[in-house]
Amino acid sequence: MKFNLSKKELKQLENASEKKKVELRLEILFLKKAYINSLSLYNSKEKNIDIANLDLFIQINRGLNCIENHIRGAEILLNNPINIINGIRGFLNDIHLNYQNAFQDIDGVIT
Repeated sequence: MKFNLSKKELKQLENASEKKKVELRLEILFLKKAYINSLSLYNSKEKNIDIANLDLFIQINRGLNCIENHIRGAEILLNNPINIINGIRGFLNDIHLNYQNAFQDIDGVIT
């Protein structure tokens, strides 16, 4: 397949691709900075419980995105979105139990 591009069209294409490269580099830098900043959140005494819950929050976010896309019709429709809702309930219960156990451990140390 051959493309017959004028010098002007070729230059426009090069400029557009260079602009996209710069945008992607900036986005990568932003994501790296956000990742590094998020690591500092876990330098507390509650480090283990926060990291354990982080994965649960990520799973909840994914589930909510699936349900949102299902409602919008943006992706393949789900056979049974109730299963995702029940999964989110389970994740929220896990988070609740994690914090409840952490506070019980703290209370046991203080008393």
